[in-house]
Amino acid sequence: MVDLLLMLLTSQLATLATHQLILWGKWDAIRVSAGLTVAFISLTYFLPYASLPDLHAIFLGSSFVGMSEPQRLSKVQLMFASLFFCLIFSFLRQHFGEYGGLLGLSAFSACILTYFIWSVGKKKAPVREP
Repeated sequence: MVDLLLMLLTSQLATLATHQLILWGKWDAIRVSAGLTVAFISLTYFLPYASLPDLHAIFLGSSFVGMSEPQRLSKVQLMFASLFFCLIFSFLRQHFGEYGGLLGLSAFSACILTYFIWSVGKKKAPVREP
């Protein structure tokens, strides 16, 4: 339970920090993602935590989610996409041996799922006329 909570918090932190730094406009998305990931790994590398490699991977993958265009996903939607990413990654990690392709697939799936849920929700919402 603690592992899942820590992974969810790490995922939220990575997504929102990446997105916010990109919005400030001083750096491009790739530099922000790489810089934050290197900083996170540097700060947590020596912690005695068994699932640390997965935590590092979740941070990197969640920064992929944070690279989404602000016109496509709002901050609230990014928070949900980050949660979906963490759950999708945790599920797929059990079935695949390595991280190769898993981070991108999980990030893409989480963003598409969030975008789809919001699109369907908008279309089915009743329109009230004044």
